[in-house]
Order: sequence, then C-alpha cells, then structure tokens
Amino acid sequence: RWVGPDGPWRKLICEILDELEPEIEAIRDESDFDQMAVNLVKQKLKNISVPSPNDKKRLWSLLKRHGFESSSINAAISKINFTEE
Repeated sequence: RWVGPDGPWRKLICEILDELEPEIEAIRDESDFDQMAVNLVKQKLKNISVPSPNDKKRLWSLLKRHGFESSSINAAISKINFTEE
C-alpha cells in the first residue's frame, strides 16, 4: 500500500522529481550532449582505421549505456563511414 499508485511514497517521489526537473533541464541546456557523444566515438575509434557494422552496433550500445539519448547517438554515429559486409 505504501508504493501503490496512490501510496504516500509515490506522491513523495513525484514531488521530488517535480523539484529536480528544472535543474535537469538546466544541465541539458548547458551541455552539448551531441558533441560529447562524438568525442566518445572518436576516442573509441582512434585505433580502428575502417569501422565495421559491428563497430557501429558496439558504439550504439556503449553510448546507450553511458546514458546518451538516441538523437545524440545518431548525431555521433552519422559522422562515421562504416564498411559494408
């Protein structure tokens, strides 16, 4: 009953999230996540002369695990020329 849809914990969590949302948006506005993703991709590919489609999948997974959103991942990966198998 404490964590159900109408439980007191849910209400508390929603209130906390409402308070954090403006701070999260401010961080998003201050940070260039697309460029961060590009930098990470460049770092990971620096020793690979011709990246393969498997490298593309690995990069996608890596960026997802690091918390990047799909738009930033697409921005980073679209700049790379991958070989075709």
